[in-house]
Amino acid sequence: MTGQPVEIDKELFADSGLPTWMHPVLVNIGPDLDLMGDCWDGLRGVEAQYLPQEVKEPNPAYEVRLSRSTYVPSFRKAIEAMAGIFSQFSVSDISSSLEESLDDIDKTGNSLTAFLAQADSLALRDGGCCVMVEMPQEVVIESEAERRVLNRRPYLVLIKRENVLNWKTEYIAGQEVLAQATVIEWREVDDGGFGFTVEPYFRVLRPGSFEVWKINNSPGAVQKLVMVEEGLSSIEDVPLVWYSPQPQRWGHGMPPFRELCLLTLQHYRSRSDLAELLHRCSLPVPVRKGALLGAEGGTPPPLIIGPNSVVDCPIDGDFSFAEPAGTSLEQQQKQLAHIEELINKETLAFMSNSSDAMTATQARLQAGQVQSGLTLAAMQKASLFEQIQWLWSEYMSEEPIGTLEVSSQALEQKLGSDQVAQIQSLADGGYISKNSTLELLQRGGVLPMDFDIEEETQEMEANESAALDKRLARDQELMRGGVMMPPGQFAAES
Repeated sequence: MTGQPVEIDKELFADSGLPTWMHPVLVNIGPDLDLMGDCWDGLRGVEAQYLPQEVKEPNPAYEVRLSRSTYVPSFRKAIEAMAGIFSQFSVSDISSSLEESLDDIDKTGNSLTAFLAQADSLALRDGGCCVMVEMPQEVVIESEAERRVLNRRPYLVLIKRENVLNWKTEYIAGQEVLAQATVIEWREVDDGGFGFTVEPYFRVLRPGSFEVWKINNSPGAVQKLVMVEEGLSSIEDVPLVWYSPQPQRWGHGMPPFRELCLLTLQHYRSRSDLAELLHRCSLPVPVRKGALLGAEGGTPPPLIIGPNSVVDCPIDGDFSFAEPAGTSLEQQQKQLAHIEELINKETLAFMSNSSDAMTATQARLQAGQVQSGLTLAAMQKASLFEQIQWLWSEYMSEEPIGTLEVSSQALEQKLGSDQVAQIQSLADGGYISKNSTLELLQRGGVLPMDFDIEEETQEMEANESAALDKRLARDQELMRGGVMMPPGQFAAES
């Protein structure tokens, strides 16, 4: 179909002699990646796959039930909330070329913050993703002005985990280094009319070189793939960085939110069952006791119910509407509430001061565990930037000395109103300084990240000093006028 990706023959994935060979790690995790992708997209177009038709359920009834069922996107919201935490970062001491590109780091208009937020979401969803540091082919440039016009500089490309087919690594001085990788590129190819087809191209990356292959669809072709492009790179490293929220070998790692994904599917099915039960129980059922038999064949006449119809009943007969008891409704609602509770426990609801009852020990242990995970993921993000910067600097012959740091405020648990009051009490009693008070409030999310504590402290001290000087000047003026200050008043006012 026009505009749809072309299906790839699965035999190409199994042939280890071709660039299309699929790494066993990717084969094993493939079903999970499909599951995560479907839930990320809200099950759009694949609802029937996760809400199957019941045995002997009529097709019309199943289609109506499917249309009434809704999927709550808790999975995506949890991941985007987590990614939002890591988007609170700052970079420092970066090279001039990188600084000039911060507002358009991928040549598609995304800033570094927006690009890394997308990378965070993919890594949290799939357990990892890749970032390629690409550089346009070298051309002869006569001047710096011409370079600026051509805008030849490195840029970043975000790659889903499922599109990195295979890879090879080696260990140098005890450190794992990427030696080769194959990435699928889906390109739009003109079909001759107004539409296009989306065809796969396979880019093989090696230190200092690359190749691009495509499927050979020529009639009677023996060769399964044909090379369409090759070239040299100006750096001696494979420009592909593996990004995982936890330290893992290159290309390895399980999706950290897999259980949450499965819970949202269970919630989807339970909501569907409850909606179907409510729909059935909300309609009263007509009940007729006895019926007048027709003259022909002795069968009852058709029953027509409406505001202008009349139902005749025989002697001792009856006609009424009965409402279904729906005794399982309460059980269904309890089951749904239980699933929602499990979903909340898998997300960061507690970080926003959840109202769920929890002992002090439980809260401390849970907060400590999550903060440890957040700190580790923040270190992984800093490492990602370090590797990106290294490849970028290799292209531009610059010194990679910049750093990325996720805000400590983003990793701290938010302060509650009681904790803020305790800090205020300590400050009023003189047990902690103004500077420490502001730092605690900022780390606890009470003050914004861009709040300058040092500047505010200096301004407060300057105001206090000015107020003291004003009182001294007033008192001295009063003394020169012969007015004596009552004992202790000056000290009290000071």
